[in-house]
Amino acid sequence: MKQKHDDDDNKKKEKGLEKKVAAEKIIIAELELIGADENGNKGLKGYNIKGKEGREMAEEKIPWADPDDHSRFSVAISDPYYALDPTNPQFKK
Repeated sequence: MKQKHDDDDNKKKEKGLEKKVAAEKIIIAELELIGADENGNKGLKGYNIKGKEGREMAEEKIPWADPDDHSRFSVAISDPYYALDPTNPQFKK
């Protein structure tokens, strides 16, 4: 008698689990429809989280500055007071 009662409980639990699984599948399908675009693509729209990895600027596009060309730097380059000469006795480590 007790075994029949246990079988009934197990069947009720299985039916309850089946209903929960079915409800979850319906919810997942609805959420996928919400996230889909007009064409039916399921891909997400938005920002690229990873960004632009691995892209480097071409050598031609890198702004190189020649210090000899700028009058701002010509004084600092030509003035001996700005030169670092370790053999100079005034040079301190």
